[in-house]
Amino acid sequence: MSNYIFRVSKEGYDVSTIDKTNLILTDEYPFLKIYIQGSFSLNITGNGTFTQTITHNFGYHVAYLHLHVFDPNYTDRRYLGCFTASGPTGLIQTDSYTTINTVVMGWRDLSSGFFRSYPYMIYIYYYLFYDELV
Repeated sequence: MSNYIFRVSKEGYDVSTIDKTNLILTDEYPFLKIYIQGSFSLNITGNGTFTQTITHNFGYHVAYLHLHVFDPNYTDRRYLGCFTASGPTGLIQTDSYTTINTVVMGWRDLSSGFFRSYPYMIYIYYYLFYDELV
């Protein structure tokens, strides 16, 4: 263990006397280390599940995060992780999971077109971390 402490405080706060709730970063608590980040798009052509697989080969389930844009009318919005919407004629939702060497991210449309007319695009932005998902 090091005798040094890494701290970054919010503007206007003295980092040497600050309460931990006003810190932006500190090495006193673990935080995620990014392995890779990227993006991809999925062309949704009809009912079904559409996925993209990201391979990491670490041999364990990595922590990951993904955001997506699924409505071209609202590109200023990013939806984090999990999204589901259902209606009288079906369901749309994100679909993601991890294995010990991959992360699979995607979109499921079982709506028969109530959400958008086919085809439409889903844009996914992701981060994979070195940290193990426990």
